[in-house]
Amino acid sequence: MLILPDFSSFVAEHFLPILLVYLLLTLAYVVWLLRRATSGYVRGWKRGKPPKYAMVGEQRAAIAETVREMNAEWWAAWDSGDVERYLGYWSDWSFSPAAGFPSVESHHSWVIDQRAKLNTCKSELGRTRVRVFGTDGAVLEGLSVVNATDENGAELTWTVNYTVLFARQSRQWKIVLTRFHPIPVGAK
Repeated sequence: MLILPDFSSFVAEHFLPILLVYLLLTLAYVVWLLRRATSGYVRGWKRGKPPKYAMVGEQRAAIAETVREMNAEWWAAWDSGDVERYLGYWSDWSFSPAAGFPSVESHHSWVIDQRAKLNTCKSELGRTRVRVFGTDGAVLEGLSVVNATDENGAELTWTVNYTVLFARQSRQWKIVLTRFHPIPVGAK
C-alpha cells in the first residue's frame, strides 16, 4: 500500500524552499541588470561628466524662450484675424476623434467660425511658466485677458488660464494640445 504525505507538509517541505530560491535568484538577476544598465550613467556622474542625454540649464532656458516666443506669435495671429497663420502653429497630431475633431478640416472650419464671430480681438498675455520635457516637448501655462467685440458690436472681456503642449516636429515647434480654463469675473 502506497502512503502519500499530507499535501501541506509536502508543499512546506519541497515546494516552498524551491520557490524561495527561485525568487531570490530572480531578485539577484534584476539587481544585476539594473546595476549594469545604470553603471555608465552613475560612473559618468562620478567623473563629473553628465550623460550625453542630460540637458543643461542653458538648453532648457533656450527651449523655454523659444516656446514663449511661439506662444506670443500664436496669440498675435489670433488677434490679427489671420486664421491661416494661426493654424500654421498647429500640429497634425492635434486632430483626432478623441480631441473632438475627426479631421484637420473639421478643426480648421471650427476655428474659422469661432474667429468670424469676433470683429476685433486683443489679448494681453500675463505670466507664463514653461516646463521642458527633453529636447522635443514642452508645456506652457499662462494667463491671458482677452478684449474683443463680437459681430453685433458688443464688447467682450474674459480672462483664461491656458495650457499649451508643444512638440518638436521636423525641427519646428508645433502645438499638439491646448486647454483653456476661464476665470470667473471677480475671482482672484
